[in-house]
Amino acid sequence: MMENTTVLDCVLSKFYTERTELHLASIDLQKAFDSIAHEALLRALKSLDVPAIFIDYVAFIYLHCRTTLEFDDGRSPLFHPTVGVRQGDPLSPLLFNIALDGFLRSLPETIGV
Repeated sequence: MMENTTVLDCVLSKFYTERTELHLASIDLQKAFDSIAHEALLRALKSLDVPAIFIDYVAFIYLHCRTTLEFDDGRSPLFHPTVGVRQGDPLSPLLFNIALDGFLRSLPETIGV
């Protein structure tokens, strides 16, 4: 958190001294692992120099996944989730970072990250 505050302070100082145009945005990463669209994840993997066998593996485990929700009065029918990385999977942090990197790379080059 301290690093983010320092970066913001530097950006604002530059804005005040140079009177440059300034646009700020932030990303709310709360429930971040739950928000990654599987198709976006696969697009991000394909845009990198990742072996096809790994992409096929990730596609298989995400596109063929079925799950159910459990409630006090029973379970939901099986459904196919289309967002979120798997909880407890050691690959999940890596896959999340790859998807986030794909998003950041899609921003116009004029935007500093």
